[in-house]
Amino acid sequence: MLEASRHRSAKGRLSLAPEHLIRNGRAGAVDARGWRFVRTTQAELANLSRQTVNGLVGELAAQQRLRAGYGGPWVPAPRDCETANQAASAASMSLVMDSGASLGA
Repeated sequence: MLEASRHRSAKGRLSLAPEHLIRNGRAGAVDARGWRFVRTTQAELANLSRQTVNGLVGELAAQQRLRAGYGGPWVPAPRDCETANQAASAASMSLVMDSGASLGA
């Protein structure tokens, strides 16, 4: 992912990071509001500085494209994943950051 994203803007790289992390099993089930938590650190998000990540997270949160959270962002779940994740969650009844810093802006 890093190689493919080198030519993208900082916002473009940050927007791609949750998708990559979800594909690699770093996301929880979809919650009742249609969002899923993606466990990650600021360092893992698009290989950008903490200051840049914080600024972009604030910008994306204002656009309701993500919600900042301790240990990682909450991202809207694609509609096709929502039903499958809710079913799996019901069946099983079930970003901590290494640095201890929040992803909040």
